[in-house]
Amino acid sequence: MTGPIPWELGYVTNLRFLWLDENYLTGAVPAEVRHLEKLTHLRINGNDLSDRLPEELILLPLEAFWWHGTQLCAPDSDMFQEWLWSIPDYMGGSNCE
Repeated sequence: MTGPIPWELGYVTNLRFLWLDENYLTGAVPAEVRHLEKLTHLRINGNDLSDRLPEELILLPLEAFWWHGTQLCAPDSDMFQEWLWSIPDYMGGSNCE
């Protein structure tokens, strides 16, 4: 896959696993992912993604979240950081400044 993550993907509401790792994706993670209320596994590592992770991710019941190997950064809000550290299988990058 190449280009940005399609925002329409956020409306595949029964999605539980989304593995987009090691592609040629660019840009930001669309805020529409907040609609993926059943998503438990998200792997976006190894892409040329950049920008801040959307705060809306905290609405997802993730059990696995891999976003290392990107230029994404995690918001430094207490709420986001607590959510991030609550994910059992987590491999991430840096916090936003």
